[in-house]
Amino acid sequence: MSESTLTAIESAMQPLAAEFGLKVTQRSASRGYAEVSYANDTTGLNVAVDWFEFRPFVHVHQRRSGDTATALARYEGSMLSFDADDLLQLREASPSPVGKMISTRDDVAAGRLLAQYADALCRYAADVMRGDFTVFPELERRVEARAATMKPHAEGPHDDRL
Repeated sequence: MSESTLTAIESAMQPLAAEFGLKVTQRSASRGYAEVSYANDTTGLNVAVDWFEFRPFVHVHQRRSGDTATALARYEGSMLSFDADDLLQLREASPSPVGKMISTRDDVAAGRLLAQYADALCRYAADVMRGDFTVFPELERRVEARAATMKPHAEGPHDDRL
């Protein structure tokens, strides 16, 4: 099923890839997980389907000269990679794929949901896909504010056994 999931990802993302000159840079699959990475000169996109979570994960990132297509989390203190859900929520995309799940382990259903992401990114994130990352500082503020509201898990009894 992983090869068919990779094919579903690529098929769903094809319009976005064609519009912004994104090329496949990496394909990987393992039991229950498939991911395709894309890049153009400025922007990287990682698209994954996680069958354990029954949902896709779509991340967009700013590429630095000389980097590989994989995302750098930070560069000189600034975040360079964000979940597409955060970007689409900020842009108030409608209709929006944000938060939707895949109801069954079905590549066709995964492809339909990913096609919604591709469409939303075309319509609401064309600037980012073309290399204009001026929205990233606002995304970073939102992500950090959300993280600050999360409380660490209360520590339970400590077990010294290893």
